Amino acid sequence: MSRTAALARRATVIVGAYVFAALAAALFLVWIGFNNGRLPEFSTRALARWGAIVGFTAAQAALVMLPALLGAVAAEAYRLRAAWPYAVAGAAGGALAYLLALRDMLDLNDNPLAVSIGCGLVAALVYWLVAGRTAGLPRSVP
Repeated sequence: MSRTAALARRATVIVGAYVFAALAAALFLVWIGFNNGRLPEFSTRALARWGAIVGFTAAQAALVMLPALLGAVAAEAYRLRAAWPYAVAGAAGGALAYLLALRDMLDLNDNPLAVSIGCGLVAALVYWLVAGRTAGLPRSVP
């Protein structure tokens, strides 16, 4: 496989991992943030809430996309494969997103900052599971 094809494949994996991570953060937000750990009911009212959550997740994913992209490039360049750098970056991204933009938008349970940090952690660990464990190109590309 040529170096260009390998880079294109890694870019596809990174984008897919970012989408999965954003969806996992949305599910965590629905489950913990809005339903206090209970599974959400499926009714017309609940479907409206799910639609709002999907839109909110898209906005939050766009908000933290640049720092996440910089982190992904750094992880690829330095071949970071351990889970802890991703967890630290996810927690920092969740806290940053809450402090910069989400503080006035969220009306969550007791501690909205902790829920936002939890969303960042969940997203970071899902990203690590999909793309982080194999960060970096192989040393010898034929």
